[in-house]
Amino acid sequence: MKRIIVTGGAGFIGSALIRELYRRDKLEACQITVLDNLSTGRGGRLDPFREAGGGKFRFVYGDTGDGQAWSKCGEAEEIYHLADIVGIERVTGHPSLTATKAVDGAKNAVRHSIYSGAKLFYASTSMIYGPGAPDTEEDRAPAFGNHPIWAYAAAKLIGEHIVRDAQRAHGLRAIIGRFFNVVGPGQDKGSGHVVPKLIDQALRGDRLTIYGTGQQRRSFIHVDDAAVAVCLLMEKLNAIPEEKRTVNITAGAPAITIQALAKIISEAAGSPARKILMKCAPGLDNTKTRQATGLRIREILGDEWRPESYPGEIIRAIVWEEKHPNLKGIIPEAGKRK
Repeated sequence: MKRIIVTGGAGFIGSALIRELYRRDKLEACQITVLDNLSTGRGGRLDPFREAGGGKFRFVYGDTGDGQAWSKCGEAEEIYHLADIVGIERVTGHPSLTATKAVDGAKNAVRHSIYSGAKLFYASTSMIYGPGAPDTEEDRAPAFGNHPIWAYAAAKLIGEHIVRDAQRAHGLRAIIGRFFNVVGPGQDKGSGHVVPKLIDQALRGDRLTIYGTGQQRRSFIHVDDAAVAVCLLMEKLNAIPEEKRTVNITAGAPAITIQALAKIISEAAGSPARKILMKCAPGLDNTKTRQATGLRIREILGDEWRPESYPGEIIRAIVWEEKHPNLKGIIPEAGKRK
């Protein structure tokens, strides 16, 4: 039986990843242990796994910076380290804590992987490309801004260095995945992410709040497509050259403006296209475009991974599922993902 540890499994991406892991390996073929302190994740996301998994699912309440919590998880063949402080308000309000927890969590994830002989997926972020980053290919040098939000990106980059050092010194088998804008139904509307916030406002008939000019451009990837990509990367890890084991998790979708995003959401929700522009805090309004081609991930995964690459279809599918929570997965053709 394959033993797997997922940190941050009660989170938005973590719970989607667990669904995909069970789907691929079937319940009887793997045991998944979640390590989470539930500071930002929701325990309710884990209920379906508890009910369906029986003895094949374990939950360990604890912090990834606590070595004893890791000991309770036991050994594993695969470790997916996703846990971190997330959300603009949380990060900017506690930049020191954000950085400390991220670095300590990365160190413990690497130690436990070496101890277990496990493969490691380390979740990083597209934010390490910095503000005003039109060039976001994997070999580009990182760059940061001065706003406290960049403490998260800087800590993630330190985590990447910890992983790479362990690869050289201890032969750690690891993939670093830099997530771009991951979206999907059930994403926390209080997280500070633009898509769940705008969808929530549209479904309530409120004005859609847009910060800055609304001409900032972003690309998006559906959380289910991201989860499939992570699983495939881990399956193919041994065949991936070491110099290419840092991968942008992106569908390569064309970037769209936040103004255009709001229009799509309004139309899908059937609400008036009413918007209000708000000033950004200094230091948060200078990332004009963040988009990646996805050339490396497509080179590695080939035809095995076929994510939705049109932002309008991604957003329309999410709005439909949010409007019909009891019919999740039964999406009409007009909003159906590939």
